[in-house]
Amino acid sequence: MDSPILRKAPIQILKENGINYLYHITHKKNLKSILRFGLLSRNLCIEKGLAVEEIGDTEIKERRGMTMLPYSGLRLNDYVPLYFNPKNAMMYKVCKRFNANNLVVLAYDLMVILISGTIFTDANAASEVANFYYRKSELEKFDWKIIQSKDWSFGGITFREIKQKMMAEVLVKERIPRKYLKKLICNSLESVEDIKSLVKGKVEIEVSEGMFFY
Repeated sequence: MDSPILRKAPIQILKENGINYLYHITHKKNLKSILRFGLLSRNLCIEKGLAVEEIGDTEIKERRGMTMLPYSGLRLNDYVPLYFNPKNAMMYKVCKRFNANNLVVLAYDLMVILISGTIFTDANAASEVANFYYRKSELEKFDWKIIQSKDWSFGGITFREIKQKMMAEVLVKERIPRKYLKKLICNSLESVEDIKSLVKGKVEIEVSEGMFFY
C-alpha cells in the first residue's frame, strides 16, 4: 500500500519562503474607516457608501471590476487583494503618484489565508499571465524566488513576467476583519506622527524606508 503524501501546512509554506505577513497598500486617509470596519472590497465599500481615497489607476480598477473569477461567480472587485511582496510595480506607481508620505502599508497575519473562500494568484490577478488557485496546498507550486524578487528591470530592460509575478495576490472575499491587522508600516517618523492619534496605540506602527520608492 502506498504511503500517503505528506503536504506542508500552507502557513509553513509561506514562512519557509520568507513570507511573514500579507500586505495591502492604501492612502492614509482610508485608515479611519479600515480601523473601524475592517478592510473591505471595493464593491462592498461602494455598496455601503463609504468614501475611499482610491490609489489605483482607473483603467486597472475597471478591468478588475469586469474580471470574473473562475468557479466563484464573483468579480475581482468583490475581493480584498493582499500582496506577498509589497515592494512591487503597484507600490512604485502609487509612490510616484501620491508620495510615500501619504501612504501606509497594512501588514496582516498569515492566518488570513484560512478565511473561507480565499483564493490565490501567482501573478497580478488582472494580468493575462495570472493563474487562480483555490486550494491552499497549491501554494507549493508558486515560484517564490520570482515573487520575492527585488526588481523587475535589469540593465534597463523590463521583464514583464517578473513584474507581474511580483504582484501575486491573496484574494479574500468581501472583508478582512480588523483582528487580523498586525501592524502599519510608514516610510518615516514624520508619517507615523500623522496617524498616531488615530491609531491610539491599538496597532503597532513600524518605519521602513526600504519598503517604499522615492
